Amino acid sequence: MVTRLAITIAVAAGGAAADPVNPAEAIQVAIYYRFDSAGCVDKMLFATAQSTASRILAQAGVHLMWRAGREAGEETGVKSIGMAFLAAAPANLRASLQADALAAARPYDGITGILVFADRVTSYLHGLRPMDRISVFGHILAHEIVHVLEGVARHSESGLMVGHWTWREVRDMISGKLALSAEDCDLVRSGLARSAAVLRAVTASGTHQQSLRLGLLDRICHTPGQAMLHDKSLEAPVGRVR
Repeated sequence: MVTRLAITIAVAAGGAAADPVNPAEAIQVAIYYRFDSAGCVDKMLFATAQSTASRILAQAGVHLMWRAGREAGEETGVKSIGMAFLAAAPANLRASLQADALAAARPYDGITGILVFADRVTSYLHGLRPMDRISVFGHILAHEIVHVLEGVARHSESGLMVGHWTWREVRDMISGKLALSAEDCDLVRSGLARSAAVLRAVTASGTHQQSLRLGLLDRICHTPGQAMLHDKSLEAPVGRVR
């Protein structure tokens, strides 16, 4: 899905976000990140935003492990996700992306990848105070990771995963009040369970897991007709966010 800063966050059916589980019981998810060009993303901003994203995913009982480089192969008991930071949206995706799409995720078909468009994210965060940029960027990353973990093309009626954020959601991100809904916490766990079942079946059949994975920059960026989820940006200029 693509990340918009116009994503609506209310708690669906009045549900509250689930309480974080004991870290020892958390599901392990490795995020393998890479940059298509030096300087396309503020590395310090990204490093600090990781903590925000990790805190959000902990609400669903997930422990994120951030690793630089390409996926090195499947680890026992660990779900892997590729995340690529592109200086700009690739030409073959621009026709299907809305102009304000900040990022895109492919959550199904055995292909788990996230693309972050650095130029759009940088422009979007520009009007925010430095500390607020960290929080909002962390929520953008968390939103895309949740799409992949849920494994379905959908947005929620409330919480982090609403389809359109307004300045109210951004305000709640900055204050630390924007959380995953209980529904999304459940969907993350059920999505991970499905993923584990598929991996067990693939392993039993003798098929190499890497054959199911597509290189993020090499395949998603250069294969036409990719079905991706696009999340877009703010209704109001970020400079008006308080």
